[in-house]
Amino acid sequence: MICGTPIALVSLVDEKRQWFKSRVGIEAKETSREISFCGHAILQQKKVFEIPDASQDARFADNPLVIESKFLFYAGALLKSPSGEQIGTLCVIDHAPRKLTPDQESALGILAEQVMTLLEMRVLSKKSEKALQAQKDLEIAKVAADELASLERETFMRILEQTPEPIAILTGQDHTFRFANTAYKNLVGGKKVVGKTLAEVLPETVEQGFGKILDGVFQTGQPYHGNETKVQLTQKDGSLKPFFLNFSYQATRDVDGNIEGILVAAHDVTEQVIHRQTVVNANQIVADARYRLESSLTLMPVGVALFEGPDHKYAFTNEAHDKLLGGRTDHRGRSVAEAVPEAAAQGLIKLLDQVYQSGEPFYSGDTPLEFVQPDGRKKLFYVRFSYQALQDSNGKIYGIVATALDVTERKMLEKELMESKDEAHKANSAKSAFLANMSHEIRSPLGAIMGFCELLRSEDFTKEEMDEYLNVIDRNSSHLLRIIDDILDLSKVEAGKMLIEHIEFSLPDLLADFSSLMEFRAKEKGICFELQSDKIPGAIKSDPTRLRQILNNVVGNAIKFTDKGEVKVRVQFEKGNLEFLVADTGVGISSEQKEHLFQAFHQADVSTTRKFGGTGLGLVLTRRLAEALGGTFDLIESIPGQGSTFKVSICPEVVNELAAPGSFNSELAAPVPLINSELWLDGTRILVVDDSEDNQTLFNLYLRNAGAAIERAIDGQEGMVKALETRFDFILMDIQMPKMDGHEVTQALRAQGYAGPIVALTAHAMIEERERALQSGFSDFLAKPINRTSLFDVLRRLR
Repeated sequence: MICGTPIALVSLVDEKRQWFKSRVGIEAKETSREISFCGHAILQQKKVFEIPDASQDARFADNPLVIESKFLFYAGALLKSPSGEQIGTLCVIDHAPRKLTPDQESALGILAEQVMTLLEMRVLSKKSEKALQAQKDLEIAKVAADELASLERETFMRILEQTPEPIAILTGQDHTFRFANTAYKNLVGGKKVVGKTLAEVLPETVEQGFGKILDGVFQTGQPYHGNETKVQLTQKDGSLKPFFLNFSYQATRDVDGNIEGILVAAHDVTEQVIHRQTVVNANQIVADARYRLESSLTLMPVGVALFEGPDHKYAFTNEAHDKLLGGRTDHRGRSVAEAVPEAAAQGLIKLLDQVYQSGEPFYSGDTPLEFVQPDGRKKLFYVRFSYQALQDSNGKIYGIVATALDVTERKMLEKELMESKDEAHKANSAKSAFLANMSHEIRSPLGAIMGFCELLRSEDFTKEEMDEYLNVIDRNSSHLLRIIDDILDLSKVEAGKMLIEHIEFSLPDLLADFSSLMEFRAKEKGICFELQSDKIPGAIKSDPTRLRQILNNVVGNAIKFTDKGEVKVRVQFEKGNLEFLVADTGVGISSEQKEHLFQAFHQADVSTTRKFGGTGLGLVLTRRLAEALGGTFDLIESIPGQGSTFKVSICPEVVNELAAPGSFNSELAAPVPLINSELWLDGTRILVVDDSEDNQTLFNLYLRNAGAAIERAIDGQEGMVKALETRFDFILMDIQMPKMDGHEVTQALRAQGYAGPIVALTAHAMIEERERALQSGFSDFLAKPINRTSLFDVLRRLR
């Protein structure tokens, strides 16, 4: 109990066995000497032979007492006879590893000496008994025995009192203190406990459940052992102080074997437990801090690596660092030279050596570096990195921390930005040239229109001269309209707002009309025009307006840039694609000019533009339109001074079978008369709603000469009032007007039951505008500028 162990023995050893003169906590009476601990102890010269953990001791690791009985701790104090013979040990045994304190070791030695004294007294007692028996003096024997017992008790109590470990003896079911040594009294705050029950003197232990444990030991006789058990004990100042104790409760019995009390032995391990917990807590704090640091470094967007030693072995890297190596992690635990051999060729290891030797940090700029990726290829990065020496508490350098910021994306963006700036500069220059040319293209027909209008107003001309000058005005007006249409179409295509129709039409008819027009233009220039076809579909579904626009642009360009020779067009149907090959013998295109041929705001050659005119939008628009129809537009070949060949394709839906091959002649159809009679609108009432007086006058002249009766309204609100007051056969309604626009007026009229035809007049020529007009309730749609023919066609259709 002095040592706080569950087992204590007085073990004597002879040649073959050890037997237990006295035992506590073990049922066996003897064992073989071969497996005994005491057999080893008596061969030592040390006063106390101690084995802290037998499972870790080569002499005992396979001992049955260790494996089966779990005897892990052993300490034995030698028992020496007066003649110097080592006859056995006073030993203590525990099932858990441990180590005696110096005080426990000293107390065990002292107790062993007392045990040896008792053994000697026993020997003397036996001799005395024999003598007394021989003398038949029973009284002397009794007195001797009583004195011996008294001496043993006094000696044992004196040993217990001197023991530095807390020991107490309790009696009875109420656990009354019969004995408590000084160490025990100090443990419980200096209380006088002898003669008092546990509940009286230490009620806090009963509240903590120790009373029930004592009851169980007293009732069953089974010992109880506590290991590093926490107990709160009241001190002199009344406060509760926590202790951690290794303790045991061992039942004591009378001469008849009945349980009469409990022996309490304790060992205060508070200091050791707190120290261990402090160490554990400190280690946990360090581990937590390390984990948080590594977690933070792992998530950082900046690459981080820790190198240790003069050979710079990888100790840690985060994901951002590993990303530079393509996600590789096989470098950890290896030196930089071994794991990343390309680093040496780029001077990185030399820099690491300099920092490790000097302690001076290194900071780089945006440095191009190549690292080998997992697939073996080298990848270029732009990296801003630093190396800083790591020092221990004594200031000695033991490693380097490296940081690396991948700025590759930023460098690429900077490069792209510079390239974009260059492209923007070039585009601005091209746009400036385009605008200058566009100004020329617009001002040239405007100049002709304005000039001839001025001449017609101020001079007298013959009818032939007047017809010629009016034709000039008409021709330049049409040219100006084409320029505006090209610009609008290109803007719609570039914005993705070009609406493409998918309607059925006759391909041969379209080609015949187109061929007639182009041959007329070719004849005006004095060159030949020919259109040949292989087997082509009779009817297809696509956008005939856009197809005609494509062909006009491509073939019109070929005619415009050809002064002599010919322009040939071959039409063929191959693998679902309708293809047009356009070859001319014109000026041709140089290699340098080809690079910008299909770029907006670029013309092949400024001098060519000055000579032939044009906006530089035709080819760009043609390619966009061809792509919108599912095809392409490309330059096949071109030789400066000899001519060019272009190829246009679209992908239509075939409706009828293929037509036979053939050619399209240039016979022009007779013109269709605009009207059947001069006064074909005689008696027709028409309301013209337009905020432009000039347009009002124009429409009035058109319609009055045809016999119509005209009513005017200068805005939408006035037009609505007049339409509801008077019956009209037709209403011509401008879209953009003050107070109420054309959409609002038409919707209001339809809402009030107006059923007559209403024609939209607008300067917006886009298909979506036509659809919006029809949805608003208009009967038909006319895009400005409006000529007499188109106006009369619509009126005849709605009449």
